[in-house]
Amino acid sequence: MYVSTLDTDEPAECAFAFAPIVPAQGTGGLSGERRVWAEADTKGDTLLTVEETRFDVPWRRRLEWHLADEFNDRMDSLEAFIQGRTDQSSFAQQFIRA
Repeated sequence: MYVSTLDTDEPAECAFAFAPIVPAQGTGGLSGERRVWAEADTKGDTLLTVEETRFDVPWRRRLEWHLADEFNDRMDSLEAFIQGRTDQSSFAQQFIRA
């Protein structure tokens, strides 16, 4: 993962769409849009906001994501990476460590 620091007083924003290289019928939720923006808060810190929209998600997958708190777990993983902490998220535990 590449993290870049942007030194500006203006709010920074980016948005992109994602989709599988080879779409498969019935998988659902593998395509969508993500929007990320950063802005200064009242304490002088930077507030990073991530908004994700998934398309054509079957009910069973939405329920699984809700119960597993999948999005927030991925955000916890990103926060640990940015802060240089050990990542204890469920998302990170699925990867093999060398």
